[in-house]
Amino acid sequence: MYKLQDQPIKLVIFDCDGVLLDSEGIANQVEVEALKALNINIDSENCQKRFAGVTIKNAFATLAKEYDKPIPIQFLRKTEDKVVNILEKEVKVIPHVKEALKKIEISKVVASNSHLSRLSKLLKLKKLIQFFDGYIFSADMVTHPKPSPDIY
Repeated sequence: MYKLQDQPIKLVIFDCDGVLLDSEGIANQVEVEALKALNINIDSENCQKRFAGVTIKNAFATLAKEYDKPIPIQFLRKTEDKVVNILEKEVKVIPHVKEALKKIEISKVVASNSHLSRLSKLLKLKKLIQFFDGYIFSADMVTHPKPSPDIY
């Protein structure tokens, strides 16, 4: 029988939003406010419960079907840009993350449903990128983002 303790751990995979950076609540609020412009009214709590960890593209596609309202790609891009702009000003590193990353002596990677440009920008801004030796994986890189295992 296979036992985990018989195998050395060689790699740690981190999500970004809610694990490294306290960004989920901020992004959620921006997205909820943006959707109001399309008369798609969803409260923050419901949005967070339903779409935490889901790409903005997939979350908006689900809501477009439910509300029978198309969401233009330009609206999606504009909303993502607004999320990034606000995160650059407001996002905080999760407490004790830097200390923990310094102590983990094996390889570390980030695997996230956020866009690669957003990930790179925020990880650089918050001085976390150095812990991952360029190993940043994004939903942009795979056909099926999380929860599908493609990103791993």
